[in-house]
Amino acid sequence: MNLSLDQTLDPCDECNFHSLFLYTNETSLNTIVKMATCAVKWCGKSSRTSSFNKDGIAFHRFPSAPERKTKWIEATGRGDNWFPQTYSVICSRHFTEDNFLAIKDRRRLMDSAVPTIYLPVLNPNPSPSPSAKIPQPNVAVKEEILEEPQKQSKRIPPLPTSPSEYESPTEKRLCRRIMELTNSVRLKNIKLKKYRDSNRRLKRIVQSLKSRIAEMEKSD
Repeated sequence: MNLSLDQTLDPCDECNFHSLFLYTNETSLNTIVKMATCAVKWCGKSSRTSSFNKDGIAFHRFPSAPERKTKWIEATGRGDNWFPQTYSVICSRHFTEDNFLAIKDRRRLMDSAVPTIYLPVLNPNPSPSPSAKIPQPNVAVKEEILEEPQKQSKRIPPLPTSPSEYESPTEKRLCRRIMELTNSVRLKNIKLKKYRDSNRRLKRIVQSLKSRIAEMEKSD
């Protein structure tokens, strides 16, 4: 059975599907099959391995409205030369919960939804040219710097606590990314501590068993 492009999935529906099919009406009637892979750079989520029933992840086609479509393209972090294909999608993990409407036993992506979380962190400012002149501090500033304790240079500015503290979308996106990475490091450190504690316990058990074996050999 042949389907037209108008019969493909609604772009705002959070659909649970394994494959996204693109049909053509050429004379050969060949069917082109495309797996739904998230277009956000470095995301890697695919309908081959993820689904709404399995891990709560669905895939959404790019909107047709030019303004919102541009925002989705910018969110992918793929640069100005990239443009979505008919089968291009973004997975639901890049949308906040307030972007969805609950409809019976499923969720629907709102028409105004724009992906804002777990996006690639790119440097918006190009690195300065090697030939660029760097202003030199005056003598008074140099003396103040020399008089400061060495520990002063090791101070790390406090990490942001909420994206709402910033105004621009770029700063909010970077804040979310920093919070995500900080939490990931914290969880990995907890796991690492557990592994180290477990390793120490195992070493004590091994040492105890070695001592018992040595005592048994002496008694024999």
